[in-house]
Amino acid sequence: FKEKIRDRKDIFEKRLGIKRSGLIFPIQMKNSNIAIERKEYLEKKGFLVGAIRPPTVKKAILRVILRTNIQIEKINYFLDILDN
Repeated sequence: FKEKIRDRKDIFEKRLGIKRSGLIFPIQMKNSNIAIERKEYLEKKGFLVGAIRPPTVKKAILRVILRTNIQIEKINYFLDILDN
């Protein structure tokens, strides 16, 4: 189980430069509109992410939770399409 957690954290650190102690990752967006657009796009591709916007946070983010039951291939696919 610890290996699954480490593998998922390593992927995000290598691909996005985000290092976290857990499996909840904030991905900063340029603004709220982009956060909403990314969230909707990713949902159409089968990913459930949160778009958290001011005033809840200082800058808009996508909130991604890397659950251990998600296959590594699907995580890599998510990262591949994140900026499309």
